[in-house]
Amino acid sequence: MFKFFKNIINKSEKSETEIKFQEDKELDEIFTGKFVQSGGIFNYNGSKSEALENLQSIIKVENLQSVLCFDEQLSNALLSLNCIPTKNPFHSDAFLIYCEGLIAFDGSIMISGDQIKTFKLNEIPKKIIIWANTNQFFKTSSEGMQQMRIEKKDRIPSNITCLRGTANDSFIQADISKKIFLLLVEDI
Repeated sequence: MFKFFKNIINKSEKSETEIKFQEDKELDEIFTGKFVQSGGIFNYNGSKSEALENLQSIIKVENLQSVLCFDEQLSNALLSLNCIPTKNPFHSDAFLIYCEGLIAFDGSIMISGDQIKTFKLNEIPKKIIIWANTNQFFKTSSEGMQQMRIEKKDRIPSNITCLRGTANDSFIQADISKKIFLLLVEDI
């Protein structure tokens, strides 16, 4: 599990840092439970190299030949794994992106136009691989939006939405249901 799950906190002498630490731990646990329960596939990674190994496993198991990817760093990671990155969503087996945040309230993943550009969710591949860091947890989507406003100031992205697994969402149409993989990478 997470590195910080291994730490023991003395409940009688908590500093502000320890209290924040405890809140983060709870957000991680809440998010992970709800994400997996909704049908998401969760991969915790203690390092970037471990994340690349898990990405390679996903590519192999899902038999991915080409992956939609707009980010240069992630495209280079795909090339290093002998998988072809493409910018055409209509000729790709999956989509590899970073995210804006991980929402504990409902186990969803916040994304924006920075990741999906001008495409609609039903126009991107049905398999989505999210690369996220352990510092991206938020209690609610409102909290995530607030952080986005702080970080991105004058360039707030458009097309902001949240992805969820579809295991318990019977109202989602079959043509937009997605298989979502999360590669959560420990911040070092």
